[in-house]
Amino acid sequence: YIRLAIISIRGLLYTRFSLQALGISDYGLYSVIACIITFISIINTIMVTTSNRFIAIAIGKNDQEEVCRQFNVNLVIHVLIALLTVAIALPAGHWYIMHHVSYDGD
Repeated sequence: YIRLAIISIRGLLYTRFSLQALGISDYGLYSVIACIITFISIINTIMVTTSNRFIAIAIGKNDQEEVCRQFNVNLVIHVLIALLTVAIALPAGHWYIMHHVSYDGD
């Protein structure tokens, strides 16, 4: 609980100082980018944990063919997710920026 309290206080102070330093519009942009990066990081952690689980099971069975197969399947899945993310994010991001984001840059 002490760690949670310290992290909460730090977050509140960090938000206050970031808002003062960046301003309202830049802080909003910073928050959106931070949320996107956090979301992608969570997806990556889930995928890595799942991949490790299946490879560890194959190693536990001492089946080298299964280890290679699991590795190859996981590699293909990771590459497909990366390509799908890029294929969706680029056009969606461009559309969102052109139609919904108003940025008053210096």
